[in-house]
Amino acid sequence: MRNDAIEPKEADINETAEKILALNPVVVVLTGGDPLFSPHILTAIRSLSGRVGITVDTSGYTLSDEHISLFKDHCVSVRISIDSQVPRLNDSQRPVSSRYPRFVEQGHSLAAAVDSLCRCLDAGLSVTVQTVATKRTANGLVSLGDILYRLGVHSWRIFKVAPSQATFTGYKQLVGTHTDDGRPYKGKRAKGPYEHAFARVLQARSAQWKNQMAVQVTYADSPNSVLLVSPDGRFVTESNTGRGKVLLDKVRPKMPKLSAIRSVVDMAGHAARYLNLTTPSDRQ
Repeated sequence: MRNDAIEPKEADINETAEKILALNPVVVVLTGGDPLFSPHILTAIRSLSGRVGITVDTSGYTLSDEHISLFKDHCVSVRISIDSQVPRLNDSQRPVSSRYPRFVEQGHSLAAAVDSLCRCLDAGLSVTVQTVATKRTANGLVSLGDILYRLGVHSWRIFKVAPSQATFTGYKQLVGTHTDDGRPYKGKRAKGPYEHAFARVLQARSAQWKNQMAVQVTYADSPNSVLLVSPDGRFVTESNTGRGKVLLDKVRPKMPKLSAIRSVVDMAGHAARYLNLTTPSDRQ
């Protein structure tokens, strides 16, 4: 829901919700962009409430007391994006869009995210912090985890930045598989910093955080491992080896058959991405 032109109507949202529920999902994630910018978030949540788990992804810029009350009333889990405890690094990966100048004026994206995190925790909401690890932030993950633990976060989800054929030059710069002059890493650093960085996080979970914070590390490198529903109601996946969205069922784009979904979506990759079936030790 990135602009008003593609915002669905209330009837469309309710219809799409019924089609999603027909697939018997465990959880439906409202994501975007940031769904808190949408004027229809109340309709979307009410259409799903009590019938499936609901999670909202947000940057926290526009989190209001009304949102918090809505989430409490409908048992909504909140995922807040924080990539680094260093403001300039977090800003570089989570820049405030120039489309929202008043949020730019309020300061760093990190400040908004931490403020929203604390308000959600104080309200007793189920909260997860999600982090995209890049070469700029991977070595600071344990330090970020220490802060989250002290704030009272009990759930932390860490993604390796996903590759994309469409933006592979930018991906190489973020993932750290190549040196600054373009040559590939060799030897122990052949896979970039993630194997060692993630291992340190899991060690800290046991040694420093006493297993009181659930930590999921996800490599996000399986193509077509997500199932998305666009604002116009089409069911799609997003390949990290191709360009753009891929329809799950070209014949029935807004009500795909399960067989069509299974033929396009990497179901094993989907499970690994969302159920934490892999750890760094599994990949060595």
